[in-house]
Amino acid sequence: MKRTVGVLLLASGASRRFGSDKRLAKLPSGMTLLEHMLEVVERSQIPYRVTVRRGDALILNYALELDRAAEGMGGSIAEAVACTRDDFDALMILPVDLPLLCSDTLKQLAAGVSTNTLRRPTYRGQSGHPVVFGRDYFDELAALNGEGGAQSVLQEHHSALELIPVSDRGICCDIDTPEALQQLIDQGALSAPE
Repeated sequence: MKRTVGVLLLASGASRRFGSDKRLAKLPSGMTLLEHMLEVVERSQIPYRVTVRRGDALILNYALELDRAAEGMGGSIAEAVACTRDDFDALMILPVDLPLLCSDTLKQLAAGVSTNTLRRPTYRGQSGHPVVFGRDYFDELAALNGEGGAQSVLQEHHSALELIPVSDRGICCDIDTPEALQQLIDQGALSAPE
C-alpha cells in the first residue's frame, strides 16, 4: 500500500531576523520568496498545505490559518500537524526560506515513506530541511510549543533518524537576513526552481 506524504510549508513566522516579511522578498526571477517556494513544491507533485498566521492578508490555496504562530515554530508545527494528521501518513516539514531547494530532493525524501519514517537530508555531512515525520511521531509534533521547532522530537528519536545524502546544497541554505539573500543573489545562485 502506497503511503501518502504531504508537505507542510511553514510560512507563518514573524521574520524577526529578516526585519520585514521575508515571504515577500523579491528574487531575481521577479517572484517573491513564497511564490518561488510554492513553485518548488508544486513541481514535486507532492500535496501540500501552507501555514499562515490567523488574519494574514496572504491567504492562499491550501493555506492553514494558525492561531498559535506567535508562539514560534513549535506552536506552528503543533497546530498544523493537528489540522492535517488525518490527511497524510507522513508530513514533510519545510521552512519557507530555502530558495535553493530542488523539487527532486522533495521527491527523493518522499519515496517509500511509512508511518514510522523519520528522515532528514544531508549535504556533504551537513543536516538540512525538510524533515519527514511519519504518523508515529504526529502526537509528539502536535504537543510542541516555543521556538525550537521539531528539534526535540529529532533528539528524542535520534537512533531512528534516517539521514539521506543529497546533492542539493539548498537543504541547508536558508535566508534568515536580507544580507543572506543578497549574498545568494550576488553569487548568482538564485534562478528558476528546479
